[in-house]
Amino acid sequence: MTRTRRWVIAILLGAIALFSVSSLRQGCEALFALLDLVDRAPPAWLDIRPAARRTSLTFQISDRQYLADLYTPSGRVLAGIVLVPGAAPAGKDDPRVVAFARMLARGRFAVLVPDITALRGLVLLPESARDVADAITYLLSRPDLAPEGRAGVVSTSVGIGPALLGMLDLS
Repeated sequence: MTRTRRWVIAILLGAIALFSVSSLRQGCEALFALLDLVDRAPPAWLDIRPAARRTSLTFQISDRQYLADLYTPSGRVLAGIVLVPGAAPAGKDDPRVVAFARMLARGRFAVLVPDITALRGLVLLPESARDVADAITYLLSRPDLAPEGRAGVVSTSVGIGPALLGMLDLS
């Protein structure tokens, strides 16, 4: 075999190995996320995902002021997500919301969970759509949280109504 041929084969084998390692890593991260959803977290020494940090913040859009929790990964952010909790008295502090937001942040998303008082009070109001739209606007205004404008909305339960209406308010 010629020297050039050996180099080509070595480069191809290296590329295949690199691709396999990357796919294996992504597969492990997906598996660990699923394990989080069923409350079966892997041992810490095996978990390769970045840690997630929860920070309480206040933001303002026009003359409206909001409370929210922001979950961020310890590494690079891929995109931002506004997580709209359903009707739950604990709202953004509901343990299920916290666990889900943390799991998304460990998947390299910046997750903004606004405190929507009407949903916390178990009431659906049309004004809640403005709260969601303002949360999306805030997230998009932060390039560190929504790189290149990449952002989305995730909702649970009856929070889907205000989430959809809030997205329509943006257009």
